[in-house]
Amino acid sequence: MAAQLVSDKIITLEPSRNLLSFNKFDEINHQIINEYLESLLVLLQLIIPIEFIKDGKTTIEIRRNRMNYSLKLRTKNDKLIKTILDEFLEDAECCYLEVNGDIHKKGVYKDILSLEYNPRSFRQPDDSIRDYMIYWMQKHVSRGWDSMVFFGGECTLLGKILDGHSKSHYFYTDFPSIYEDIYHNYKVNRNFIAHKCRHEVELIDYKVWRCPDFWLLDLKDERKCCIVNTGYHGMGANLAAGICKIDSQEIYVISCNTESWNKDFLILKNFYNLLEQVEIRTNYSIWIYKLSRKTHT
Repeated sequence: MAAQLVSDKIITLEPSRNLLSFNKFDEINHQIINEYLESLLVLLQLIIPIEFIKDGKTTIEIRRNRMNYSLKLRTKNDKLIKTILDEFLEDAECCYLEVNGDIHKKGVYKDILSLEYNPRSFRQPDDSIRDYMIYWMQKHVSRGWDSMVFFGGECTLLGKILDGHSKSHYFYTDFPSIYEDIYHNYKVNRNFIAHKCRHEVELIDYKVWRCPDFWLLDLKDERKCCIVNTGYHGMGANLAAGICKIDSQEIYVISCNTESWNKDFLILKNFYNLLEQVEIRTNYSIWIYKLSRKTHT
């Protein structure tokens, strides 16, 4: 993320993740903004008189992908509030509109894979990264599994990318919004019975979670594959150890931080060999690591 200090305010320029937060039009560096954010920014500049936000006391945040956008406004300018409500409440591409903490429009953030997200939940909004991830995983992830087990903020996306690679999908997440995204996009049962349904989701705390014995017992003879998307701080020792207990034949780890990955791999390498690693780099980098379970004699 690139942050620029303007007067005593922070402007967040994170175009690689389709996010822009600003309090002055004239302080925005248009050269580093992607085309999706640029198109909405031009619209805002046409609609909003510059004097409404020239004093730096108003903050506007926009998130935009190919299909739609969300908009947040914090201001004491009543005229600006009226302008925003008049112009954006009926805009079909505006999926979420929040003014001074009050939600005026609460829709879903649409995705090119026909997924629908809570506009405030974690997701991979960088379309260039996403396109390459879809291509790589559909081409390289093995097929024919009995079950695939997904962890992390990209559960919703990764499950869609790998639809058809296994008979059953099981999702674990530690964010309520992601839990709801999975429940909304997949046919799941809120009562977690892993061996009876095609799609299951469970909300867990990664720091204290332990893979339940009944789950291991039910799936002990199945061919399993784990897909793990880690945050910046990685899996952590507890989750890494728990994933090893699932005893998957293969694990694919998606990481944006090589340092945290190295710490996780210290645990994973006791049970798994690293077969392949690939860097996906457009606006920033992520890495995909493919691991295979060791054969113990």
